[in-house]
Amino acid sequence: MLNRRYAAALKKLSLGVVIFAMIFLQDVCRAQSPALKAIGSFLSPGAYFFSASSARSALGSTKFYGETRFYGKKAHRWNIAISGGLEIISASDHYLPFTSGNDFSMVGPSFRITTANDKSAIHPYFTAGAFAGHIRSEAKLLDTTQFVPAAALGVDWKFARYFSLGAAYHLNGSIGHIDTNGFSLMLNIF
Repeated sequence: MLNRRYAAALKKLSLGVVIFAMIFLQDVCRAQSPALKAIGSFLSPGAYFFSASSARSALGSTKFYGETRFYGKKAHRWNIAISGGLEIISASDHYLPFTSGNDFSMVGPSFRITTANDKSAIHPYFTAGAFAGHIRSEAKLLDTTQFVPAAALGVDWKFARYFSLGAAYHLNGSIGHIDTNGFSLMLNIF
């Protein structure tokens, strides 16, 4: 019983240390490193809502959603910022990665166009890319990967120093004859 108390206290302490380290590192280096962005996206909860009946019948209803971008420095032209790099998108039955169940994911090069004004709290954006799309459906007994062009139109609202809410509509190519278009909502850290 004593070991269980220590284990629970250690879990809470380690989570606190991780959150404190993320905030402290953000203050120390203003330029976000890819590692910090990856940690932040792992801790950023999100939801994905399919808009097509083929996806709902194959994968089910609402999924846990996450996206990670490893982009280079933004190029500022007029009043827009353009950036590009590697993007990883996933929607699955479970929050933790490497678990079983229905899911779809896309990995590949992409670019993002957004407003360049950093003082504004609301930032509309457009993202597009060419991805390797993977889908796993237990209901349809489907597990396939294929090339998928995709685009998203959305908005980020920064409501605190380290937090923002994001909403987007995703237009994805079909993966295994399943249309994965849909809406995403996400709480972003950093």
